[in-house]
Amino acid sequence: MNQDQIDRMREAGVKAREERKARGEKIERLTPAEKAKRNPNSRSLAVAHHCWDCSGQDADPKVNWRIGNCEIKDCALFLWRPHQRLFGVPLPKCLSADYDPLGRLVSPTVADR
Repeated sequence: MNQDQIDRMREAGVKAREERKARGEKIERLTPAEKAKRNPNSRSLAVAHHCWDCSGQDADPKVNWRIGNCEIKDCALFLWRPHQRLFGVPLPKCLSADYDPLGRLVSPTVADR
């Protein structure tokens, strides 16, 4: 998937949310824990909840990347973890030591001086 496709998908999502909001639908965002509690018979939601909890919940903005790039290969759920499509994707810049959680440069590099 290239950046153009990702941008088009993001735009489509924004448009769909705006249409739902215009119709008066309530847009509800649930954590993996809340989703698993609503559907206790779902294995995939249980695995997603475990991985989300193990990865620090939403302590950082890219928890999905952390789950997809999990290094705990001894975990019984490793092969079934969500977000495996993100495995091997480079570290997002907002997780780099030079950036704050919103992706803003915090410390200048040598090239910036």
